[in-house]
Amino acid sequence: MKDVYWYHPDYLGNTEFVTDIGGYPYQHLFYSPFGEAIVSQQYTSGRYDNPHRFNAKELDPETGLYYYGARFYNPKTSIWLSVDPLADHPDQTDKSPYAAMWNNPIRFNDPDGRCPECEENVIDPTDGQSYISTGGAEYIFGNGEWTRQGGALDEVVVTPSGLEELSQDANSGNGETQGVFGAATPIALTLAAADGPIPFGDIIGAGVLLGAATYDLTQRKYITYTLTNPVTGQIYAGRASGFGDPQSIMMNRFSGHHMRKLGFGKPQLDRVAQGYPVGYYAIRGREQNIVDAYGGIGSPIV
Repeated sequence: MKDVYWYHPDYLGNTEFVTDIGGYPYQHLFYSPFGEAIVSQQYTSGRYDNPHRFNAKELDPETGLYYYGARFYNPKTSIWLSVDPLADHPDQTDKSPYAAMWNNPIRFNDPDGRCPECEENVIDPTDGQSYISTGGAEYIFGNGEWTRQGGALDEVVVTPSGLEELSQDANSGNGETQGVFGAATPIALTLAAADGPIPFGDIIGAGVLLGAATYDLTQRKYITYTLTNPVTGQIYAGRASGFGDPQSIMMNRFSGHHMRKLGFGKPQLDRVAQGYPVGYYAIRGREQNIVDAYGGIGSPIV
């Protein structure tokens, strides 16, 4: 049987995760705003290397360029290699014909290498008539004007506190919140209906955030541990994450653990894994293995 892989994109079509036929993580990719690869992690030394990456376009491994259909794009220099075929469109006369995504890749993309969001000149439209723009937005005519229905975000807010994963405890259903971007500098990048290029200061801020995110993705440790109730003999299996010594990560989690009120103690470190997504999913699986080993949820021991 041939190998089967599934792509998992973000809102701009960038492939961030690749899973295999069993649903297990195979590859993780992370990009700068203009498409240069920052992180490329692969679960195994498998034969398949996903070529469909930034904006889901195919990356040429020899040139490092993406082909969009109308022209080639260089993610390292953040410019097109040729002039936009729609450079004379009224919406683009104030923009460079080589500029990618109108210098705002967080809000816009270029689906085929032409203007990100150029409206069509429809003659004598009727109420209810619609079309899809080059940027993927649907326009519907009504009451004498075109109304934009979607295709690009009206607002993007990036804050460390807003980028968190909620990991669920297998035993009780009470969540443990671990911030994936916990080490990031506390800045916010907000583009509220921004039609122009990203301000230079925000680009620097975004770079700091991306660098911190990269550190978090590669250096965060994930652990499993057990707690024991000396009276009932029950075993509690849990997981946590953090930086530094695994024993300290476990004790920091135990210090405010909700199971202490139920008489559970004697924390014992089980396994340690590092890096996201490989370490994260390995520890999630290990936690379930512990629960299953003691009879599963609902057994007298767990």
